[in-house]
Amino acid sequence: DMAALVRMEAFANKTKKADQVVAFLNELSQKQQNDSTFMRAYALMLQRMGKADDAFAAFRQVAKLSPSDYSTRQYLGTEFEKRGRLPEAIDVYNELSRAPHDAR
Repeated sequence: DMAALVRMEAFANKTKKADQVVAFLNELSQKQQNDSTFMRAYALMLQRMGKADDAFAAFRQVAKLSPSDYSTRQYLGTEFEKRGRLPEAIDVYNELSRAPHDAR
């Protein structure tokens, strides 16, 4: 659950064992890869821990599981743009512009 992930992140930061915690969570994410709530929390934690590539991959999984998740799609568009993957960024932004107003 979300609280457990927050505690793990705090433990990783306090004990300087971020790599070990990330390795454990990477393994756990394989079992939870169809749980959009877990994957979103996991992606956010990775992002805060500076694991940009891992966070990007996790956010892509969230977008597959929850295509109407506006904030995840927005993150992906920005991240595609930062990575110089402009056609993909444009696709995401176009999708966002067509999203119903209440989905934003």
